Amino acid sequence: MLHTIDDDFSQDVNLQNQKPNAESVLSSKNQNLLGIWYCDEDVTDDVFDKVRQHLYKTFIYAQIFTNQLGFNKYLAHSIIVENVFVIITGEDARNLYHIVRKRPQCRGVYEYQTILDTVSSSSAYIDIEKLFEKINDDIQHYTNIQESPSCETNEEERCHRLAMPLSLSVFNSNGSENSFRYWSKVSLEFYRFQMLTRILTKIQFDHSLSLDEMIRECRLHYCGNKNEISKIDNLKEKYSPALAIWYYTCDMCLFRMVGRAFRSQDFENIFKFRRYIIDLHGELVKEATACTPQQTKLYRGKQLSRLVLQQLKDNEGALISINGFLSTTKNQNLAIHFACADTHRHGYESVIFEVAINEPIISCPNADISALSQFGDGESEILFSFGSVWRIDSVIHSTNNSLWTVKLTFCNKLDSDLAKKFHELSDNNAFLELGMVLYELAQHSKAKEFYYRILQEKNLTNDIRSTLHYRIASINIEDHEYYQALQNLQEAEKLTPSMMTTTTSKSGPSQLLYTNSTIPSCRHILNNMGVAYYKINKCRTALEYFEKALAIEGSDSLSKAMVEDNIGMLYFSEGKYQLALEHLRNACKLAQDNSYLPKFKKHFDTVKEHVAETCT
Repeated sequence: MLHTIDDDFSQDVNLQNQKPNAESVLSSKNQNLLGIWYCDEDVTDDVFDKVRQHLYKTFIYAQIFTNQLGFNKYLAHSIIVENVFVIITGEDARNLYHIVRKRPQCRGVYEYQTILDTVSSSSAYIDIEKLFEKINDDIQHYTNIQESPSCETNEEERCHRLAMPLSLSVFNSNGSENSFRYWSKVSLEFYRFQMLTRILTKIQFDHSLSLDEMIRECRLHYCGNKNEISKIDNLKEKYSPALAIWYYTCDMCLFRMVGRAFRSQDFENIFKFRRYIIDLHGELVKEATACTPQQTKLYRGKQLSRLVLQQLKDNEGALISINGFLSTTKNQNLAIHFACADTHRHGYESVIFEVAINEPIISCPNADISALSQFGDGESEILFSFGSVWRIDSVIHSTNNSLWTVKLTFCNKLDSDLAKKFHELSDNNAFLELGMVLYELAQHSKAKEFYYRILQEKNLTNDIRSTLHYRIASINIEDHEYYQALQNLQEAEKLTPSMMTTTTSKSGPSQLLYTNSTIPSCRHILNNMGVAYYKINKCRTALEYFEKALAIEGSDSLSKAMVEDNIGMLYFSEGKYQLALEHLRNACKLAQDNSYLPKFKKHFDTVKEHVAETCT
């Protein structure tokens, strides 16, 4: 423990990361919760984004349906997860409410409406914050929140590497939208980890410093365990990259700590073990062959949470990424042993992964490590490097032996949508994309941490540095951190050419619109500075920045429309209605045939109606 000292109190800071994957409520205590949202086509983009981000913060796994037929079909099938919470938005909410209540796993059904005319009962929610407060209260009711947080960790310490918990991500493209905002949570997580694998294999780092950082983390985790600390000290003294595979098979901290870091899906945790991860990957590259193995079926046995099994079942035919190194065996009986079919564990199911290899593996280093293992040939182990991609062929339950069988086939080629995205990425853009994925997953703090870490790199261009500061500022504004936003926007302004323009933008949740562009233009930066100044009640300064943004030349009519709308709403807030109407009218003209036109027109009509009423 270290102690921080504030003005009148001190507080402990635990150096050990005790909360892997902490973005989801109660995620470390119960992984048996499923969130579902059905909404009709009348839901606006802003509402869709807000509800989606709340879902991703609240549930590890969430499903969103905009088609009633698909929603009904999903509910009609067998649901593996024990606790299901359903939100319904749209005209048919009351009818669907009664259908959903009949599901035995349904713990809560909530009507949420954004259009007052569609509210069908007094219990309907129109405030998203109050809705999710109620959902979180209900989750607490149906979850054993007294479960010991060390339970899973203790199990990991006893676990064989062939039965270690897995971190999985699924990609299931809808084939219609390329923007991240339309991707499901599981697809975003898949893409995030595939991005991370590319960054880790290319990043340059100091070998000595990275080894020291890894060893420090191991010592902190095993503080009080004399036996493990002795092994760690010996590892520090005699560490050799050439022995990376042998270390992985030893009964010591490395394979457990690396697996734990990967399961956290946190870049900072994974980055601490970059030295060993890259060394193990490198040794697998040396041992790997590009020929089809003699045995085309491999196995892995494990007890999986019902939530993970639900994700696999829901995504048959989709791609799955193993977020870490994958140990498999040629010995099916050994895998069945590790599946523990005769051991009951609440909320878990015994699963056999049957993995098929039908072509030469060229995209992921793998090797038969039996000859390099501390245990020799007894385990017949084939080890795959991190980020291997498979297709989910089927998920079948056998009533004879209470085992689930998940059949996977190795994939050398990614989905065409993914392949195109990766092909277009430069190394710098990979950093920016990963941060954007974290943002879309509602992991704002992690996105900011990641951007700040990248800013420490010495070889970044001014464009990239400007974009990083701009992205951080955009998150600051959403999180109501307006002074921090101004600091980052000022840094971005210094690095941005004054005439730079762009055509990509996105609105934020506030009444005044701010832009969250792919690459920031001077207009975007100045506009967002105006929004931040307005939020801290410096309206005159805000107006100055809006006018500067408006004066920037360029053909991007949408960003100009946003600035006009912001000026109009600022004038309206100050009671200058004619000036407000003038700028709001300009915004509507500039946004013709754009999805933002209804928002701008609503502002214009509201002010126009108010002016008409005051004149009569």
